Amino acid sequence: MAIVLADSSEQVIFRRGSLAIITGIVAGGYVLSRVLGIFRQVVISREFGVDNPALSAYFVAFRIPDSLFQLIAGATLAAALIPVFTKVWNDEGEEHAWRVASSVLNLLFLATLLLSILSFICAPWLVPLVAPGLGDDSGSSAELMEIAVRLTRLMLITPIIFCISGVLTGILNARQHFMTSAIAPGLYNVGIICGGLWLVDVWGIEGLAYGVILGAALHLAVQIPSIIVLGMRWSPSLDLKSIFVRSVFKLAGPRVLGLAAAQLNLFILIFFASLISDESINVIMFAFMVMMLPVGLAGMSIGTAIFPTLVDDVSRDNILEFSRELFMAFRITFWLVAPMGVGLVVLADGIIRVLLEHGAFDSDATLLVAKAVQILAIGSVGYALVEVLSRGFYALSNTRIPVLISATAVTLNFLLAILLVQVGRFGLTGLTVALSVSGLTEAILLTIVLEKRNHFIVRREFTRSIGSICLGLAAMILCILLIDWLAGDVGRIFKLISQLGLSALIYLAITTQLDRQLFEPVNRWRSKLFRA
Repeated sequence: MAIVLADSSEQVIFRRGSLAIITGIVAGGYVLSRVLGIFRQVVISREFGVDNPALSAYFVAFRIPDSLFQLIAGATLAAALIPVFTKVWNDEGEEHAWRVASSVLNLLFLATLLLSILSFICAPWLVPLVAPGLGDDSGSSAELMEIAVRLTRLMLITPIIFCISGVLTGILNARQHFMTSAIAPGLYNVGIICGGLWLVDVWGIEGLAYGVILGAALHLAVQIPSIIVLGMRWSPSLDLKSIFVRSVFKLAGPRVLGLAAAQLNLFILIFFASLISDESINVIMFAFMVMMLPVGLAGMSIGTAIFPTLVDDVSRDNILEFSRELFMAFRITFWLVAPMGVGLVVLADGIIRVLLEHGAFDSDATLLVAKAVQILAIGSVGYALVEVLSRGFYALSNTRIPVLISATAVTLNFLLAILLVQVGRFGLTGLTVALSVSGLTEAILLTIVLEKRNHFIVRREFTRSIGSICLGLAAMILCILLIDWLAGDVGRIFKLISQLGLSALIYLAITTQLDRQLFEPVNRWRSKLFRA
């Protein structure tokens, strides 16, 4: 999809317009997955609440299989497979490309199978390392550990399924088939929702684990018709000598390290929360999921959408355009995530009450989760910006710096957790502060390094954006407080919708009037789309 300088302007516009459609599909699929992810949490919270020790065991058990999926069979390898598969297809022919894809799939399957078997065998020793305090406060440590081990072993089938599904995603995307791979993550959440709605009535907490397996199967199944239509020819090859096969795993390596940092943060959350109480594990996981809403809707969706454009600019050696596009994405992400974060801080109690306070999730649970969300919401700004900034480095083929900065942030998170949770005894407050500070620190470091290397920030425009955003946020907060005072005891759903809707309109009006350039990228991308 690279655009060479010899292309006519019409060809360039066509390809970039097509790229806008493609990235819109991918980003739309991601947003759909996030929305279904919210519903997933609603279903789980209604069924179990936050004081259910079995749910704590589930969250602990979920970590090992999910980490294997994220690090080995997630989008990391798919992203590494895309450029290699495309190059082989174009340069060496279709037959050779299918042989490379088959070798990658077979090697990945064997590696995942081996790691899953080892994890299955070692689960009784691995699970206590993930959550050493599980069950201590309730006096049922042995029982909960046994449940967590059993759930871990059940869900270890999912990385094996995802290793196949991840390779299919890479192949489909390389051949410009995006729809089914964009839908797949949402269907994964659908499987877990089914588990929470129906399977737990039959198998209890194990029903959620079966839901995870069902979700993984749906993630794979939805892509099979497309891969059949594409005409994939699988072969039982393990061509380790192939330079192309080795290139796939070489490209995947740095990205695995980058994703490992995010997974380590989740392990840190579970580890220290288990030392506080079983209930704390549930509270922190619910709060983390809510915090990821602005990160997903702003940072991840924009990062996903802008990444191909950044790669395209670099491939044409147009660093000026690269810097301009990255700065636009940076500004828009900050413009979007800031009101979301502030909204979570100010309205955390109301949002949690409306979303999650159903069934077993009572008002006490709302207060606990809302307090954690308020602190995590501040860090959500940093984590959203990291999604965009890190892709700037990846587009420049520089994976070392974001990995080093991610490692620094994880280390900071771990040290702060020790200081605030174990030494200072601040409990969940200390744990959420540690995560938020580390996220903001990572975003600041990435910004500083990228600015020194590429000077992508236009200071006058950035200052204007910051000023308009700050004024918009101030007006937004005043609007929320005013509605709260005027509405009194009006129905909580109507009140929350009014606060969110009116404050968002005020924020939008102020920021776009003071900084009209915020709409520039939207207009440019829209014009490219229509001219395509």
